[in-house]
Amino acid sequence: MALNQKLSAALSIILSVLLLFNRIPSTVGHGEGGHEEGGTELDCSSYINTIDLPSGKIEYVSDATTISFRMSSTKNDGYLSLGFSENGMMDGSEVVVGDDEGVSLYSLIGHTARKIVDETKQAALSDESFLQDDNGSVLEFRKLLDDGTDNNKVIDGNGKNILIWSIGYTNNIFVGHGTNRGSIPLTLTPCSKGGKATELTYEEKNTKNLFLVHGIFAIVAFAVCMPIAIAAVTARSLFMKDGLWFKIHSFTMGLASAITIALFTMSVYSVNQKGSSHFHNAHGIIGLIITLALTIHVVFAVMRPSSHLSPKSAHDTDYDTTEEAGTIEKDENLEDEEKVEKTLLRIVW
Repeated sequence: MALNQKLSAALSIILSVLLLFNRIPSTVGHGEGGHEEGGTELDCSSYINTIDLPSGKIEYVSDATTISFRMSSTKNDGYLSLGFSENGMMDGSEVVVGDDEGVSLYSLIGHTARKIVDETKQAALSDESFLQDDNGSVLEFRKLLDDGTDNNKVIDGNGKNILIWSIGYTNNIFVGHGTNRGSIPLTLTPCSKGGKATELTYEEKNTKNLFLVHGIFAIVAFAVCMPIAIAAVTARSLFMKDGLWFKIHSFTMGLASAITIALFTMSVYSVNQKGSSHFHNAHGIIGLIITLALTIHVVFAVMRPSSHLSPKSAHDTDYDTTEEAGTIEKDENLEDEEKVEKTLLRIVW
């Protein structure tokens, strides 16, 4: 009972930490379809939709076949990057980059970028420009929703997409962008005069704290609790009094399991907030496998058969002094068989 109380207290602390760090704002706006512009007709030749960024904004308008963007930033010495992603992550995405070499389409591989040399893909861009002055930087371009090439990243002009953006440290895309980037769930509809305009405000999701706690919890679970649990079993001859080794092993493994479930839940929540897909990379898949394996291990440990024989009934243990030696020997053989059966069950388990 004392062990269960300790585990419950530990789990309560973990949940309190999760509640503390899970105050994560999201992209907010006036609904998925935006809001109507008070009875006035929309001018589809201009940018009618806006997304406010921490240091700039994104304006866009789309029709049945193309989408046009203007991305601006108060930073005047860093590249601007804008594109769409299938899962909210960089890897496997295509982005339009404005830097000191002009405007080009890049393919993102991991955390690196490679300029696309396919002329057909580059031809999907039009009206592109990138300007920088004392007021900041401005990237503009129009892009086909479907360029018709192999491995084409089709943009859904009548549905949900994930927009990714970044502002670089410098005008060299290979230097990187640090934390000045984000992903935005975006529902597109072709502009029409009687349609709706969208106004969104991007608020940086506080996933940095969650991933920090995720890492700390992982260290506590796998680098502290589990080694102690294994050491208690390995050196149990030193902790035999009152079954101390088993208490240490049970508590540390139980705590490690609770922490693992907490950090796994935290990861899933963070990915949901970013609008990304789950278990698409090695880290996520390995984490899922470890969590499942550890859960199965704990279930098996709890359901493990007892190593102690149940107390024998009175007619099996209380022998009359007048009983013949043969009868006593028969009962002893029966007890030995029962012990063997218990031992085999434990081994198989």
